[in-house]
Amino acid sequence: EVKELLLACGLPHKAKWFSDFQVNLKDASIPELCEMLNKLDSILGGMGSFADIPLTPSVDNMTVQQARNLQWELAEKIGNEVTSLRNKLERQK
Repeated sequence: EVKELLLACGLPHKAKWFSDFQVNLKDASIPELCEMLNKLDSILGGMGSFADIPLTPSVDNMTVQQARNLQWELAEKIGNEVTSLRNKLERQK
């Protein structure tokens, strides 16, 4: 969903980065996964993060407010998934 949102807002380079990150995440070893989860967590919030990107949709079926709402929903959803994965990894140790 992140990729689609970024593409709808004319940000293909950022969409590709998230898409590539997702592919690499699936192929990661447990130590790599832990490191990638930390990176993803830092990318989601704060200055210069995914949540901080000013979005202006270049499609007719989405307003700026809808794009921002989806951006925040996705940041929260992904953040919750990161926390869940971290908890699962901790229980495996």
